[in-house]
Amino acid sequence: MSEDKKRIINHYKSVGRHGKQLVEEDVKAGSDTARFLERMEQRRLATPCYIAIDMRGKVEDSCRAYTFEGLTHHLDQKCINLFEQEAARYDGQYTVGVFEAVQGAEHTFRAQHEREQEKRIAEQKRQLAQAKSNAPKDPLFNKSTQNDSSDTVNESVQEAANEETDEHSIRLIPFGYRAQRKEGRLNYVTEVSIRFDNGTVLKGKTADISTAGIKVSLFGQTENIATETVLGVSFDALEAQYTLQLGFVDYTLIEQTQDHHGRTQFRLARTDQSEHEQFNIFIDEFIKSYQSRYKLELEDSLLALYAKAYERIFNAGSACSISLLGSLNNKLQSLYTATRPEEHSQLHNALIGSIAEHIPQLCEPSEDGKIANNYLLEAFLVKGKQQHRVYCSTRSALIKNKQFDEFLKVGSQCHLIARLQLHTRAISPDDRDAALQLLEPLNEEAPLRYQAIAEHWKKISHIAYYQVVEEKLSLDSPITGQSAQLTALSEYQLPPGAQRIWQLAYRNERKEPRYLYKTQASITAGKTQVNGETLDFSPAGMRIKLHNVSHIPMDLDINQTIKVDLPDMQKLAKKTAKLQNLPYRVTQWHPHDHSISVRRDYSVKSHDGESFFSRLIASNESKLKQCPEDLETTLVASMVEAMVSAYLSGIPLFIRRFPGGRYAIDSAAATENANALLWQFKTQDTFDFSALNLEEFFGQTLKGQLNRRSQLTSPINARLFATFPEQPGEELVIRDEVSMTDNREIAKFILMTRKSKRHRILRAQFLPPPFIKLEEFKEELSVIRSNSSNRARQFEQNIQQLVALVDIEDISAFYQS
Repeated sequence: MSEDKKRIINHYKSVGRHGKQLVEEDVKAGSDTARFLERMEQRRLATPCYIAIDMRGKVEDSCRAYTFEGLTHHLDQKCINLFEQEAARYDGQYTVGVFEAVQGAEHTFRAQHEREQEKRIAEQKRQLAQAKSNAPKDPLFNKSTQNDSSDTVNESVQEAANEETDEHSIRLIPFGYRAQRKEGRLNYVTEVSIRFDNGTVLKGKTADISTAGIKVSLFGQTENIATETVLGVSFDALEAQYTLQLGFVDYTLIEQTQDHHGRTQFRLARTDQSEHEQFNIFIDEFIKSYQSRYKLELEDSLLALYAKAYERIFNAGSACSISLLGSLNNKLQSLYTATRPEEHSQLHNALIGSIAEHIPQLCEPSEDGKIANNYLLEAFLVKGKQQHRVYCSTRSALIKNKQFDEFLKVGSQCHLIARLQLHTRAISPDDRDAALQLLEPLNEEAPLRYQAIAEHWKKISHIAYYQVVEEKLSLDSPITGQSAQLTALSEYQLPPGAQRIWQLAYRNERKEPRYLYKTQASITAGKTQVNGETLDFSPAGMRIKLHNVSHIPMDLDINQTIKVDLPDMQKLAKKTAKLQNLPYRVTQWHPHDHSISVRRDYSVKSHDGESFFSRLIASNESKLKQCPEDLETTLVASMVEAMVSAYLSGIPLFIRRFPGGRYAIDSAAATENANALLWQFKTQDTFDFSALNLEEFFGQTLKGQLNRRSQLTSPINARLFATFPEQPGEELVIRDEVSMTDNREIAKFILMTRKSKRHRILRAQFLPPPFIKLEEFKEELSVIRSNSSNRARQFEQNIQQLVALVDIEDISAFYQS
């Protein structure tokens, strides 16, 4: 017996005097076990069956009602012949054997697909064998020098045969894509007639059906027809099945293609859904009744789900900072600034917030009023006891004033120095208005606040990315605001004031609502005492606005323990609670309105503030108004994320581990508003990122940097050197820094970037993948799972198996002056 026909089973068998034991047996033809199994199989197949067979949508020909032994089946003629032939083998009875024979008929779509798949795998095996035979021979052992172990060959064939996980293709994620179809398309095959404007009528069959449109394959050939041509469609088989007279329904031709059999296919949309009310009612009820039996076409929904999920991952994991700008009097002004919380985010936020506030002075337009695309900024921050000081200037201004070297020398000794490329892009009003629609839920909760944000949002005209080329932290720096070194650079000190920093990827996870309420508050932190008033409260914390301050005192640092007095509330509480010296911890700064958020100190078991506010809310909940700030923060974060997704500054890559210990690009993101770097990878109607798939470089960079879950633990920065083709057909070459011969070759390449735009220096920032709850996508995922559990599982695995994010950005401008 051949290897592929061996039958190895586990069963209980009498073994000598030991009685019956579970054994593993290689069943051979003619053996007692083989004959026993054959008798059992025949008995199973002869068992009466009571399941109605419905082959509609599973075979190419139309099906009709066929009654046998009081049970009505829906079969085509071939299935009826097979049914009667198999029933004769079982004395004219309908049995399990008849049921399985009809379901597995050779002319079904499933059987055709399986034969095509077997043929494809056989061809792939033949190609592998041919490649193996043509490989160079080892002269000593006369063997192929390729790895020809059977495990490797079988694994290669298996990977090639798996359409769902082709390791050689990079999935393209279109950021900003949302589901285009408002309704699912039912995979259902039924006969129709197509009437053309010249009176010709051709027969065809549907591939899918929805209320708004259908996809039809024609039995006959036809010439190319202009799109938007109106065609009449008659549902012949459905009319006969349900004894209806629907007549011809008008459809508009959207697209004409060919299927894999070479037959003409039409994609049609209803011309006017308000017409033909009888058909509307019928088709709606028909689709609803068949959704549990036939699958929905998932491509549109699945693509939208991947886009939404990977956008969320990118925004939650990337270290980007952005400003949304408006042009007022030919000057850029930052309207919204957002970044993602990270280690030492307080220093980063102070730096970015100060730069954003003073963009009009830093980024002046040219003499003709045009706004430049790139501004090269040098900046450093000095941490003070009262407030942080930020020094910033454009590189061109420092070079012009001959203070470039001195600025870097002093800055390198300060708490934070950064070299930034501020890259600006004009945005489309359509994209801006589309993002504004995400704010609509706030209109129900706080209409006035909604109106204020909407008017502010509509002023946006540009998006700016703060690309950090280099940065250095020296938290123990001895430099203070009184240093003589800083006095010489005082003209570059930015005036006090910083913009509000919105949080990218913010999602409200509070377990209890906050309520708007203003009452006097006094804060004590060490020797510092500040008066203010509460803006809102909850049992766990509150937000306090500080009075008579030009900046938030440094004694109120993040996570600092403070004491809060509520004198007016004490009068209300009387002796039921002591609202003095309440222990809280600072959780967040809001420099734009000189306020802080605080949360109760959980190291204290009994907290009078928590118990008092809990009782106050319980007895006055109907009178109190909920604070809409969390909803506002969440929605504005979503709006900003939508703009980031629509106008990428670089190329987001998503790295996954593949068989054989390979680290390669699983997915790459692109957008319709392609940036200059992304455009270099455009090929006809798609993007080709294969040149960026530097597996050896990925492996070397990630080695030793992964945790037990095989995910990157901390950010890593590296440089790539790209040479883009000058003429069509030339090769795109990308090299990592390790592959460069020495520093002289790197310096030579840098000189080339000043002479030719073909040579670009890219920054590859490796970032740990963030933890994303799949519950965020449960609604979209439930639709996918109900129609294809395999695709739903594949999506979950792709999300959970990400090793790292890589953000590729062009930083050539910093090396060109």
